Amino acid sequence: MKTLYYNGKIITVNDAQPQAEALLVEDGKILAVGTQNTVSVLKDDATELVDLQGKTMLPGFIDGHGHIGNLIAALPKLYPPPAGIVDSKETLFREMKKMIANGELLENGWFAALGYDNAFFENEEHPTRKELDEISTEIPILLLHVSGHVGVVNSKALELAGWTADTPNPEGAVIQRDPFTGELNGILEEKAIHIIGFGYTMKGLSAESLSEMFLHTQQYYASNGITTAQEGGTTQDVLQMLDYCRSHDKLILDIVAYPIQEYVAELIPNDSESQKYQNHLKIGGAKVVADGSPQAKTAWLTQPYYKKPSYAEEGYSGYPIYTDEQMEQFCKTAMEHNWQMLVHCNGDAMGDQFIRAYQKATENSGNQKDLRPVMIHAQTVREDQLDAMKELGITPSYFHDHVYYWGDYHLDSVLGPERGRRISPLKSSVVRNMRFTVHNDMPVTPPNPVFNIHNAVNRKTRTGREIGTEYAIDVMEAIRAVTIYGAYQYFDEAIKGSLEVGKLADMVILDKNPLEVPKEEIKDIRVLETIKEGKTIYKAES
Repeated sequence: MKTLYYNGKIITVNDAQPQAEALLVEDGKILAVGTQNTVSVLKDDATELVDLQGKTMLPGFIDGHGHIGNLIAALPKLYPPPAGIVDSKETLFREMKKMIANGELLENGWFAALGYDNAFFENEEHPTRKELDEISTEIPILLLHVSGHVGVVNSKALELAGWTADTPNPEGAVIQRDPFTGELNGILEEKAIHIIGFGYTMKGLSAESLSEMFLHTQQYYASNGITTAQEGGTTQDVLQMLDYCRSHDKLILDIVAYPIQEYVAELIPNDSESQKYQNHLKIGGAKVVADGSPQAKTAWLTQPYYKKPSYAEEGYSGYPIYTDEQMEQFCKTAMEHNWQMLVHCNGDAMGDQFIRAYQKATENSGNQKDLRPVMIHAQTVREDQLDAMKELGITPSYFHDHVYYWGDYHLDSVLGPERGRRISPLKSSVVRNMRFTVHNDMPVTPPNPVFNIHNAVNRKTRTGREIGTEYAIDVMEAIRAVTIYGAYQYFDEAIKGSLEVGKLADMVILDKNPLEVPKEEIKDIRVLETIKEGKTIYKAES
């Protein structure tokens, strides 16, 4: 059956035919795109007619980086404004108590939630074990920081994990302790929070329960116009859940999974078929989390943090998770297996390590194939690093919405005014003719490509301060960053990312045209409908 979309403004993201009036779909693919007169002649009596009524159609949005399969993304949210209301510890604890009273516990009895941001709290202090114990000492509690790199647990959670004051820090992680007593304060950094989260909090959930949680998360993505999403840190449990959903036809989006470094040998098959979509799922390559986050002040910088954390020594600049030798071996292994690499690099020191390692691995492995490695986040990437990345074929995927969500914090506390104003320098990629993507790193911030476009064009903090407006880009380039450049990043440019004949009918319909509205109003554009391979997977209530 055919479907004809007409009487609209169609932004194709195809330079050979930038805009069109009508688009015809058949069997999940685009059959024709062009003027209303030329496309309409291809319809037949059975063709479904969809009047766009002047609305705007774009290619379905492509998630540059996120963790859709991380079921933490499906947990209750405790975001600060504007995504939520948690702007103080008092509000945080009130909302937690309300959720627990409403029975918002996991099937295994844990209470877990995500999204608190200590930058909003008095003295920027994280919640502690003792404060969570005041909420409950019987229910194990996990509270995940908005960055995903820090979290807090109560005494019951520590008890279940068997962690005490004598427990050593896991490699590449910190179990924080009271500086006077040595007792655990409940705050966990990096791998420590992941061990609790994946090893205890999310254990014991049924496959059906997990698949329903995941379906809900996919629908959330679809409501924001996303048709291709990334699982950028796949563990064995997550891949099992994705396989279950695939076999039970519960994948409504295309999912590209990247097994985390510790699991690549087990989870990336040696056959090339796994790198093709099979019922909406494919393995994209390998992921390495190499440093922390700037807002948690665990990213690895070449210069000290503007204001050091209270527990750190003078000159503190974060830390790496792996040695140079380990990183070089990761890169070499990926090249030997023809795997694409995604490397989490928030700090510029971490960027230096990745670039050094990839360069050496290229020389030592002799592999010159186009593997399209990606520097994930790239928030403090320098101009000289971008030159090196272009030479090596490394694509930056920017966590650009930091300019809004944490721009004030970067300017005043994390990086300071000079370094802070050039976080995620999109324009620096444009002038080098480099492809790049932008992302939300869900569950760190909500998956919202329209807001990505808005921030890429406006570069203002949540309080309205301009932050490095010289690094802003135009609207069309921002649209490319969430469509065709995303398709390129996934080796999908032949099948998606633009509205062209023969490509998948992955589309999003917006109530307004981002190329026409005042740039300050792009954030207010609504997703009306999301279409995956010709089928509507989300439609806004009228």
